[in-house]
Amino acid sequence: MRSTSETRREVFAWFGAVAYQAQCFEVECRILLLFMQRAKNPQVTLAEVETLDARLTARNLGFLLRELKKGMWLHPEFEGLLNQYREKRNYLMHRFFSAHSFDFATETGCRKMISELTELHATLKEADEIAQAMSKKIRQHLHWSEEKLEAFYRVTLRRETGVDLDEAEPNQILDATSEPTPSADPSAHQG
Repeated sequence: MRSTSETRREVFAWFGAVAYQAQCFEVECRILLLFMQRAKNPQVTLAEVETLDARLTARNLGFLLRELKKGMWLHPEFEGLLNQYREKRNYLMHRFFSAHSFDFATETGCRKMISELTELHATLKEADEIAQAMSKKIRQHLHWSEEKLEAFYRVTLRRETGVDLDEAEPNQILDATSEPTPSADPSAHQG
């Protein structure tokens, strides 16, 4: 039988995975805005893109979604969906643990938290996938092939992490790019 402390560690693992997924969504929204800027102004310089990226990085998800709305028409249902994603992300980061303060004391409560976190993970993964699909459409409009995008990511990864995908050991690549996702079956995790 598992102890409550082991299950608490699993709660933390799931929370981390969901926070990571929320961050992926937020980053993809930034990427989408950067590609939108490129679509509006094909002559934009790398320095201008880096300045915009730094400005967007300093802003919150609500700001990013408002900027998306300014830059493109969003169907009202889709806009509502994006706002729901933002609300779920904000709930996770600002209210999840306080909403479950008593649950955290028991095994049953921790299982309840894990169940909610797995749902939040799936929802925020869906949000990220939608943002990625939107980015892909804009990249296609800009005639950015998957090869060009991969080359861009390789340069960015090398600049941000120091990892060169052509020369790196497999563990270096995994450490720099892997997604920390707990077991899909919370009961399978053994601490």
